[in-house]
Amino acid sequence: MVYRTLRFKASVVHIGLFSVPLEDTEMFWKQKYYDIVLCDENNSQLFIWDSSTEEKIALTEATVTEATVCDPDEWRTITVGQKDSGSVFVSKGDTPNSIFMEY
Repeated sequence: MVYRTLRFKASVVHIGLFSVPLEDTEMFWKQKYYDIVLCDENNSQLFIWDSSTEEKIALTEATVTEATVCDPDEWRTITVGQKDSGSVFVSKGDTPNSIFMEY
């Protein structure tokens, strides 16, 4: 398992997971990547976007609300990563133990 813990104050949060380094600009935008959206522009939903299908996947609306994940005035901590099985996940807190979204 590979993961990173992030701490932020924000009302809109997008986290990109890429396999090709940014320095390789020719391949960078051609690769498959995931955009983890914790708070969208409408503050209405959380989802993982898959660039290869251009679809929202792992949509979460009912169990975790925008107010619990994002706040422009208070620090929030989340952990994002990829399990050995290949699934991408988002967890509340500084460990991958409270996963609320996975694909």
